[in-house]
Amino acid sequence: MDDHKNSPEILVYDSECGICNNGISFLKKRVAEDDLIFIPALSIKSKIFNGIHSDEFLRSVYLIGKEKSLSESTAILAILKKMGFPYNLFYIFRFIPEKIRDRFYHFIAKRRYLFNKFVKISDSQR
Repeated sequence: MDDHKNSPEILVYDSECGICNNGISFLKKRVAEDDLIFIPALSIKSKIFNGIHSDEFLRSVYLIGKEKSLSESTAILAILKKMGFPYNLFYIFRFIPEKIRDRFYHFIAKRRYLFNKFVKISDSQR
């Protein structure tokens, strides 16, 4: 049996973002602990992590897997798929062209800090 096959994926997220932190808290309750490792982007000290420049981690969520890394809307859809029913139903949006999905992702991502006024971030989430 190949242990590499069962290794958890890594989810790199912006810990200064209220939407991101609440999403991570929500996700931790719904995904098996050994399925995902959660890493705040600001905790990555090297310039390059798994072939991705560290600056990129503050621009997008990344799901780093065994064979490939996903970002932006594609990463979000893969995460929703992992969550099981009913959240995995959103995976149907993969049929929308990635360019269109990513435009929506960027619209939210560029404004994510505006939502911090409405979303509480505890120190334990950072």
